[in-house]
Amino acid sequence: MKSVMDNQEIYDPVKVKQIVQKNGVFYGLIMGGISVLICLGIYLIDYRLFLNPYIGIVELAIYAILGIMVVWTTRQKLGNAIIFKDAFTTYFIAGAIGSTISVIFYIIIFNVVAPEIQGPLKEMSLEYSLKMANSLNLTQEQIDAMIIEARSANPYTVGEYISGLAVKLIGHAMYGAFLGLIFRNRQTI
Repeated sequence: MKSVMDNQEIYDPVKVKQIVQKNGVFYGLIMGGISVLICLGIYLIDYRLFLNPYIGIVELAIYAILGIMVVWTTRQKLGNAIIFKDAFTTYFIAGAIGSTISVIFYIIIFNVVAPEIQGPLKEMSLEYSLKMANSLNLTQEQIDAMIIEARSANPYTVGEYISGLAVKLIGHAMYGAFLGLIFRNRQTI
């Protein structure tokens, strides 16, 4: 196995950038493909599953595992030596591509293919929120305000999906930084 000192002599920034980008894009396409398959599966099986929190947790776990895999494989391809910036970048590229593909597909499903499922999903979500509000012993005024806000909001618009994508990108940046800290070499290359 090569040591970090050996890698200092063969470190080629252009080659590193190509490997980081190639791995990021490859895993990003995998992440996006998995998200599309999950969304399509839910739509075809029972659209009410879009509100199932366990499916979201499974999708998050898949992203976390793929994130580890993309950084680990990038590190392996770089001769077992990776700096924070390259570890972060390879994951962030993957996460950004995967999330963008996912958001585009969700926009297509909810706004082009089946916009009629928005109403029932909003009502089911409102019912769930009311159950939560009652279990939290909120006052009737607080519950009424929550109902008014929930009925006026539409989480299925393109704008809401774009806002959600921005939040996801922030999350990817944080997770990418975490992975970068874990997988980086302690010595300088």
